[in-house]
Amino acid sequence: MLLQRLWTLKLDWDESLPADVHTEWSKYYSQLPLLNNVKFPRKIIIKTAAEIELHGFCDASERAYGACVYLRTIAPDGHVWTRLLTARSKVAPLKSQTIPRLELSGALLLASLATTVLQALPSNISRTVYWTDSTIVLHWINTSPHTLKTFVANRVTEIQQKTHTSDWRHIPTTDNPADLISRGQSPQDFLRSTIWQHGPEWLQQPEKYWPSWNPVPLVEIPEQKKATCLSVTPPDHSLLERYSSWPKLIRIAARCLRWRQKQDRGGPLTTHDLTNAHNKLVKLLQLCYFPDEIRTLRTDRNSAVKGKLQRLNPFLDKDEILRVGGRLSHSPMPFTQKHPIILPKSSVTALIIEHEHLLNLHSGTQATLYALRRSYWPIDGHSQVWSTLKKCVRCCRANPPPVEYVMGDLPAARITESLKAVHLELVTDLTSEAFIAALRRFIARRGFCVTIYSDNGTNFVGANNELRELRNLLQSDDHKVKIQSFLADRRIEWHFIPPNSPHFGGLWEAAVKSFKRHLRRVAGNELLTYENLNTLIIEIESILNSRPLTPISSDPNDLLVLTPGHFLIGDALTSFRERDFRDTPSNRLSSWQHIQRIKQHFWRRWHREYLNELNIRNKWSKGSHDIRVGTEVVLREDNYSHDMLRKMPDGCTPAELDVCSEGHNSGHDDMSTSISED
Repeated sequence: MLLQRLWTLKLDWDESLPADVHTEWSKYYSQLPLLNNVKFPRKIIIKTAAEIELHGFCDASERAYGACVYLRTIAPDGHVWTRLLTARSKVAPLKSQTIPRLELSGALLLASLATTVLQALPSNISRTVYWTDSTIVLHWINTSPHTLKTFVANRVTEIQQKTHTSDWRHIPTTDNPADLISRGQSPQDFLRSTIWQHGPEWLQQPEKYWPSWNPVPLVEIPEQKKATCLSVTPPDHSLLERYSSWPKLIRIAARCLRWRQKQDRGGPLTTHDLTNAHNKLVKLLQLCYFPDEIRTLRTDRNSAVKGKLQRLNPFLDKDEILRVGGRLSHSPMPFTQKHPIILPKSSVTALIIEHEHLLNLHSGTQATLYALRRSYWPIDGHSQVWSTLKKCVRCCRANPPPVEYVMGDLPAARITESLKAVHLELVTDLTSEAFIAALRRFIARRGFCVTIYSDNGTNFVGANNELRELRNLLQSDDHKVKIQSFLADRRIEWHFIPPNSPHFGGLWEAAVKSFKRHLRRVAGNELLTYENLNTLIIEIESILNSRPLTPISSDPNDLLVLTPGHFLIGDALTSFRERDFRDTPSNRLSSWQHIQRIKQHFWRRWHREYLNELNIRNKWSKGSHDIRVGTEVVLREDNYSHDMLRKMPDGCTPAELDVCSEGHNSGHDDMSTSISED
């Protein structure tokens, strides 16, 4: 303690000590020889001990704190010996601490010292008692640490882990041997007292003579956290979710507000009541979904809102309703249309959309959205309007969705058509002879074909003369006889797609669409000769056959993308079967064989990449109930007039059909044909 005091004075090595320090040191130095008379017995435990108890004492002062441990040995005849076993001391930190905190540090030092002694002693200790003269420390040790401040809580936690709280007892300061550690004692006074070697006198007596302490609950324990109890009542927004009609919700809210204001509760609602209720509901809805934005604008109305509303430049009007700022402030339009109310994605917004939909006589998505935006601006408006109108019962009854099936498996012929190569032929007129000549040119240039798929002719119901002429040609008996005779001689099968099923011809319809786009852009309204038109058509054919069959890779090390042209001109149509060079090392191939090897790799890549892509169902991924024989259905046809419905018997508005199903072994009815109609 004296050395710590010297350090605080910050004296240099050649400076003289202050008088009071010099006097204290001289007094202590003169009594140092007296310490030669201090003796401690080496024997701590007697052999015939019946019980051995460990007693620890701790104390603290402003200058130091410490702890000492005694062993209390009880002989079979009841005689008691007490001996000092060990002690530890520490000077108080330079940073000023309260006495209770220093007392707690001494208690922690005692707990650590006792734990070390218990681990080192070979004998079984029957009992452990810890003594302190601080009632505050005893209250802390018996308090839950989480209610105390950090400094005290950390030390109390460690004390509770190393000792039992029931082992701690109170001792008067005059009987505490640890008081000698905390305050210090001169050698002369130390020799006069025996409390340091044997502990307090009552420790050698039976327990009934020990000090007793009846703890008195403290009104306020020092270093205890002040807990604040808050009772938060969340706002009740159940009113917004309780009703299924927007006008009804407004009227109920208006009644509630009138009752709250103690007005005439029985009279009819006025326009002011309904407007006030509408504004209150909109404000409540916006507070539920845009609390941060509203809080920001309330703090600073000129601040920019970030996030999903940033592009709308929102602001709060005089009623604190969030509206679209936009760029139409100088427009002559009404205020509500220039600055519509912002609506979130919620059930209340769906009620407002449904109300506007009914007011506009069940209009479509675009018309409903336009009517809605004259007063409101729903977030992701098109999606919200579409999803709400999709659930409209009247609209579903007026325009019921058709039965959907899971996309069926590809037939064998469709897989062989996966190359999607395009061949275009120009004919001079719509006659059977011109058609047969075009087919012969196709066979001569591309080789014999096994199967031909085409429309059945009933799909050509256009308004112009050209389509009617083509339809008449395909349905004429003379054309059918000539074509069937030509195909039969060459063993070619001709398949027609089912009526009213254009998706069966999607393979060539996509090619026709691409051809029309190129022809319209290149030719336009120009008048071309036969040779020029034929040349242009063949060039368009070359372009279409150069389109990629698989996704284009961004890796420069990959091969070129596969196109139908690789399979049209990569080999002669009458070439013989080649040897497989794919597994042959490149250094063993000639130039021609290397080219063949590249071509064969093209084929394998097509087989792996493109055919695997056909395995995915890009649409019709889920289906509704299947149509079976006897199922009542409603036919959706453009030429299905209301007069046909009037001719049906009563109760037979849904046509009762005998259905004949045709599939491709996929478990789904890919094609249904009406046989009879009752």
